This record gives sequence, C-alpha cells and structure tokens, in this order.
Amino acid sequence: HILGTWHLGKRWWKDNARGCGLGYMADATPVENSERAAVYMVKYLGKQWAGDRMPKGRRHVWVSQNWPKSPALPENGFLYGRVKKSECLTEVLARLEGLGYELVFGSEQPERDWIAP
Repeated sequence: HILGTWHLGKRWWKDNARGCGLGYMADATPVENSERAAVYMVKYLGKQWAGDRMPKGRRHVWVSQNWPKSPALPENGFLYGRVKKSECLTEVLARLEGLGYELVFGSEQPERDWIAP
C-alpha cells in the first residue's frame, strides 16, 4: 500500500510491481476522503507493526486466497540469500551444490523452495 500526493497511473504501478518481482496486479485509486484514507493507512500500518520484524533486505508478500500454507520452519539450519539479477540461476544452484548445500525444491516440499545447509 502506498499513499501519495502524485498520480503515476495504474499502468506505471503494474509495470513497476512486476519489475520488482511482486507480480503484475496493481491498482491506483484517487483519494476522495482524506480522513478515511488516514484511518485506513493507520489500520494497515498497525497490523504491520504488530507482527514480527522482517530481517533487513526481506519483504513480506501476501498471496492470493486459498494459497497453501507454508510449512513450519525449523529454528535453525536454513540459509537464505539473494541471487543477483545478473547471475544465472542454474549456475548458482550448481555452485551451492558444489559447496555441499542440500537443495530442496517444490516437488519435495510443494509450498515453498528452501536452500538448507
């Protein structure tokens, strides 16, 4: 959710959301009542602040209805990292396997892919 005093149009939001890896669905709605917009944003932010803090560099993304629940994560034993856009995913996976990491993919754990040490 973004509240701003500018108008970039729905197409701009769709293109940029997709470019950031957030999917292609986006909507841009003009604010007609500033008080209602403020109440909505405070309610939304309150939900965010009540939850656990996300690690630096991570972002929380909600999924569509009826999406399978994620499996419970063990307290330790998992390693997460980023793959640069300029890197080839198959080369990164081969390098990690060469370093002794066990790679778990969707066919073994359908809700999510994990990279475990």
